[in-house]
Amino acid sequence: MPCDDMNRGSGRNCSACGGSAHNCCPSCMGCRMGCRLVGPPGPPGAPGVPGSAGSPGPEGPAGSPGLQGPQGPAGSQGPAGPQGPIGPQGPPASGATGASMGIIPYSTSNAFAAVYPTGNPSEVTFTGFGEYDASSFLYLSLGAWAAGTLVFGSEDEYGVSFRLPTDAIVKGINVTFATKYEESIFQPGSTARPFACIAVSNTTTSLVYTLLKETLTFADPFTGGTTYPSHTIRQGELSNLNVPIADGTLVALVVGVVGVNVTLAQYIELSFSGGVLFEWT
Repeated sequence: MPCDDMNRGSGRNCSACGGSAHNCCPSCMGCRMGCRLVGPPGPPGAPGVPGSAGSPGPEGPAGSPGLQGPQGPAGSQGPAGPQGPIGPQGPPASGATGASMGIIPYSTSNAFAAVYPTGNPSEVTFTGFGEYDASSFLYLSLGAWAAGTLVFGSEDEYGVSFRLPTDAIVKGINVTFATKYEESIFQPGSTARPFACIAVSNTTTSLVYTLLKETLTFADPFTGGTTYPSHTIRQGELSNLNVPIADGTLVALVVGVVGVNVTLAQYIELSFSGGVLFEWT
C-alpha cells in the first residue's frame, strides 16, 4: 500500500505502513521499514527445471519372515562312512548244543584174510592207517566168528585200535578193497565177500574184542575161479546206522572175507581203505 503523502515529513505515522513519516523514502517507493508498492499479482511463471534427485534415504527395518516353503526333493545318497568299531560280544547262546560228526579214516596195503572150509573167517586184519604191520593179523578159532568174539592170546601181537574219548554213535561205514596182484581168487563155483566190521573191547586185563555185527559192511563180491588183474576194486557202504559206543571203549576196525559155497580153506591178500562216520554231542 502506498505511504500517505500527506503525512510525509509531518512527524505522523504513515497510515499505510504504520511507520514514521520521516522514515518514508522521498519518492514514496516504500518505507524504510520494508514497505513496497504492491501491484496486482502477475500471471504464474513457467515451471522451473526439476531439481536433481536427492541421495537415497537410510535402509528401512527388515520385514517379518515369510511362511516356510515346501520341502524340496531328497538329495542323492552320499558315500558310505568309515566302518565303526566292533561292538561288544553278545551273551552266550542258550539251549542244547547240536551234535557234531566226524570221520575216522582207515587204510592198509596188506589186508590178509582167510576162511575155513565152512566159509567163516579164519584170519582177519585189524586195520589202522598206514603200511604193513604184522601185529595187526589175528587167527580165529573155529567158532570165534559165530560167537562174535576175537581174542588176542599171549602169542599174538597187539591189534591196531584206538580208545574212544567220548560217547559216540556209529552212523555209517564205507569200504574199498582192491586186489594187489593178478590172481585167481578162491575155488571155482564159490564167492568171496570182503567185509569190514567194528570190534570193541572194554576189558582192562586182556585183549578181548566183541564184533558189532550190526556194523558188518560187505563190499561187492569176487567170483571164485576167476583171474582178476591187479587193482581190481570192490566197494561197499552201510548208512543210517545208530550204533552207540561208550566213552573209554577200545575201538578197532576189522577186515576179512566170508566164503560162500567153499569146501576148502581159502586165502586172499587185498588192499583196503575206508572210513567210519561218528556222531557225538
